[in-house]
Amino acid sequence: MTQRDIEARVHHAAELFAERGYNCAQAVCGALADLYGMDEETALRVSAGFGGGMGRMHLTCGACSAMVVLAGLKNGQTEAGDNAQKMKNYALVRRVAEDFRRENGSLICSELLQLRQKQPLRISDNAPDAEWYRSKPCLHMVASAVRIYCNATEES
Repeated sequence: MTQRDIEARVHHAAELFAERGYNCAQAVCGALADLYGMDEETALRVSAGFGGGMGRMHLTCGACSAMVVLAGLKNGQTEAGDNAQKMKNYALVRRVAEDFRRENGSLICSELLQLRQKQPLRISDNAPDAEWYRSKPCLHMVASAVRIYCNATEES
């Protein structure tokens, strides 16, 4: 995949996230799932619960979680006892996660959003609006995850 192809996928992910209102995980999965024969609607469904750090609990970043889903599509173990394939998949997961942590400073949504304060994290049931999306670094995380995943899978 060329850099131009990667940037087209980054643009598609950004459009899914910022313009169409899908969550961070959906944007990453939706932009890349066709690489593994998955249609966009299925990718959006599979990744829907990972947004906002898993159901907006601000745990592992949804964009990072999407890379884990994609790694499973690429080379996940499907045969019981196939430890070599399991380890191949885990190696890819660790690589993209470490690249994401190195580039962004954390894998944890609340840390990326700088929500860690002295009071407990408040989880909201309110849907984020356009202003919320503009005020958070999530679009950067989406773009970062797409680039990291594409570059890691090109080299492996």
